Amino acid sequence: MQNKNALIGIGIVVVLVIIAAALYFTKSNTPSPTESSTAPQVIQQQPTNPPTSEISANFIAQNSSGETGKVTLSDSAGKIVTVNLALTGTPSGVAQPAHIHKGTCATLDPKPLYPLTNAVDGKSQTTLDNKTIAELKNEGPLAVNVHKSAQQSSVYVACADIKFDASGAMMEQSSPSPTDVMKASPKTNTAPGY
Repeated sequence: MQNKNALIGIGIVVVLVIIAAALYFTKSNTPSPTESSTAPQVIQQQPTNPPTSEISANFIAQNSSGETGKVTLSDSAGKIVTVNLALTGTPSGVAQPAHIHKGTCATLDPKPLYPLTNAVDGKSQTTLDNKTIAELKNEGPLAVNVHKSAQQSSVYVACADIKFDASGAMMEQSSPSPTDVMKASPKTNTAPGY
């Protein structure tokens, strides 16, 4: 009988320990009456510069290259413009120089205004520091052109006119007509070194 009473006593102690532990852990996860359960949590994150504006233009293939795609410019509150090139129909593994020029695809100033990172497999990303899209508009008209390769830099393979509206935003471009493609397709650039 004593063994039976001892087992019951031990059982009661174990149950009380379990209940006490449950109450302790429940209380530690419950806000105190002085804490508001609706108080917002403050999460510190590293500051980022989300794009304040983003604009894009379509590339027109030149010299029967078949290379087309899109250039996207986005700027952030920190005066940084990011230029992304996304081309299709490009040669695999070939570094293709790209630049922002004054002028249009039809009347391109051969001297680059801003060199861009070479496009490889149709992709390129360049950051223009201390620049905004509005400041680029004031330098316009502008165009982005892509060369066949560093060795054949006198051959243009794609070009995109950056057309701004009165507010400084780039105007949406429709697909070019065959006449526009012919006008914007010089056979080669005769300027040395470009």
